[in-house]
Amino acid sequence: MTVALIHKRRKNLVGIEFCEEFSPVQLGLKTDAAGLWAIDFKYCCEIGLKSGCVLDQEQIIQISQESEFRRAYSRALWYLEHGDCSKKQLEEKLQRSFDAQTSLRAAQKAVDSGFVDDEKYARRLAESLINGKKVAPKKAVYMLCMKGIDRDVAKAAVEGIEVDEVHNILLLIEAKYKNRVQKPDDIQKTVVALARRGFSFGDIRAALSEYNSDIEMYED
Repeated sequence: MTVALIHKRRKNLVGIEFCEEFSPVQLGLKTDAAGLWAIDFKYCCEIGLKSGCVLDQEQIIQISQESEFRRAYSRALWYLEHGDCSKKQLEEKLQRSFDAQTSLRAAQKAVDSGFVDDEKYARRLAESLINGKKVAPKKAVYMLCMKGIDRDVAKAAVEGIEVDEVHNILLLIEAKYKNRVQKPDDIQKTVVALARRGFSFGDIRAALSEYNSDIEMYED
């Protein structure tokens, strides 16, 4: 296949037109609005692709794969500029625009380059959840796993934080529920709300009793 023309497109892409009839769709390649084979502009310049270059099908596929990887990695860095995330989260974001294999490769490069570190991310997030949002440790582990963190990594991050759960419950009561610990119905709703944060009923009862010894707990 002989390159006839290279058309500059939007979003840092170029459309490659060949002298011979060529259908990039049949090879599963990215195309531009005109149906031409589309690759990254910078990568095109880097490999010196220009009119007159001759490529076989294998070379076209390899160039396309590398082009997509570079675009995916560039997108990964853009995502990371706007917020920290786990490797799994980054993969999922990239899969909105790229295939699974390319997304995994780009996310792994971000890890290898030190831009993504699940252990550090888990520790920061665990600290924020437990000491900031006053979430119980077991709920924090669940929430970390939902962020794509491996369960063992999540547990290690949470276990590294010293926490007095009764004290945290007392802080929550004072900040959010002090007007809801007077009537039995309100107390029950407060207990449920605290339980949703992952606190045990034993710790909730202890905190409520410490907050106001006159509170009568409802029966289970």
